[in-house]
Amino acid sequence: MLLISVSALVIAIGMYAYLHHDALALADHAIIARNAAADEGQREHQSKDILALASSTAPSRARLAGMFVPADDAVAFIQAMESVGPASSATVAISSINETAADQSKKGSIGSVTAHITVDGSWADVMNAIELFEVLPYKISIDRLTLNTSISAGDRAPTAGHSWQAAFDITASTLI
Repeated sequence: MLLISVSALVIAIGMYAYLHHDALALADHAIIARNAAADEGQREHQSKDILALASSTAPSRARLAGMFVPADDAVAFIQAMESVGPASSATVAISSINETAADQSKKGSIGSVTAHITVDGSWADVMNAIELFEVLPYKISIDRLTLNTSISAGDRAPTAGHSWQAAFDITASTLI
């Protein structure tokens, strides 16, 4: 009877150890599965957020391409600069144009077009022309702006007869 009791105790301890180990393994699997489900839910939420961001920024992204001079059509930029003259009643002259080419092998590469501009006219006309250059519908920068004035011979009045000249470099970004 003692032998049967001891064997039953050993079998019970073995069964308990097996079931305990099995319960811990199943609990680990359940935790891993729950974490995987939570991670998948979070990835799905992030995907929805990204899609919402993409759809909400679509008009801005479409407008962004228009802020760059097309790399294959700098003529539109030159025509826009030339149109500032008649719009401002000043004389606008483009004396040089240089292009820094973008990497042709990569779509979305950015280069630049630089032009040296001279504007002649009255103070108001020259200032109006500079303002029009600043608001051209491109991503531009104006560098090395100089203003010079000259007084007609025989003019004694401080503001009458003044002729103004502005010279500057304007750089616009190009996009492939």
